[in-house]
Amino acid sequence: MRTLPLQVRLLPLFRDLSDAAFDTLSRNCSYRALLRGDTLCNKGDPSNGMYVLVRGQLQVYEVSRHGQEVGLNYLKGPMVFGELGVIDELPRSADIVALTAADVASIPKALMMQCFTETPQASYAMFRHLTGMVRRVTQHQSLLAMPTATQRICAMLVELGERHGYGDQAAFEMPKQRELASLVNTARETVSRTLGQLIEQQIIKKNHGKIVILHADALRKWAGLD
Repeated sequence: MRTLPLQVRLLPLFRDLSDAAFDTLSRNCSYRALLRGDTLCNKGDPSNGMYVLVRGQLQVYEVSRHGQEVGLNYLKGPMVFGELGVIDELPRSADIVALTAADVASIPKALMMQCFTETPQASYAMFRHLTGMVRRVTQHQSLLAMPTATQRICAMLVELGERHGYGDQAAFEMPKQRELASLVNTARETVSRTLGQLIEQQIIKKNHGKIVILHADALRKWAGLD
C-alpha cells in the first residue's frame, strides 16, 4: 500500500497532525503518476479531493476566449493545492498539466474536512495555508500588472529564486520558455531574448538545466522592484 512520504508529513499543513490522523489520510489517498504533458484536471471538473504534489512540477493555466494559454501558477512538490474547491464545493477553477514527471496524491473531500474540522491545530494550519495562498496570488497579480514583459520575466525569476533560497546563488530548475512566457503573459521569443541579456550581463547563468541567480540585486532592479 502506498503512503505519503516524510517530506509531505513535514509540510506545515500536516506537521501538527497526530501520527494516527496523518496515517489515516495517507492510507486513504488515491495516487497517480503523471508524465510530462499529462493533464491532472480540467477547469469545471468536480472538486472531489485536495491534491498533494509529492514530487515534480505542474502548471496551472486557463485558456482565454482567444485560445491563448494564460499561466496562473507554477507548482513544485512537495506541496498541497486544490483545497478551495473542496471547501466551497465549486468545480475546479483551472486546468493543471504536468511540466515534468510527477507523483500526485488526492485526499478524499470527506476525510479531509473531517480531519481539519475536528483538530484545532489542523484548522489553524489550514487558515495559515490559505492566507499564504492569497498572498501568493496577490503577488502574482502585481507581477502581471508590471508594464513591460522584461520586468515581468525578471520578477518571475526573482519569485522562483525566493522559493528555492534567497539572494545570490539561488538556483532552480529552468522552466521551459513557453511555460515561463505563459506565466508572465508574453511571447516565448521575448523570454528567450531577456534570458540571453541577463546571461550576457552575468546576472544569471544556466547550469545543468537550472537557472542560477548570480546577482539578486541586479535582477530585482531589472524587474523594477528596487
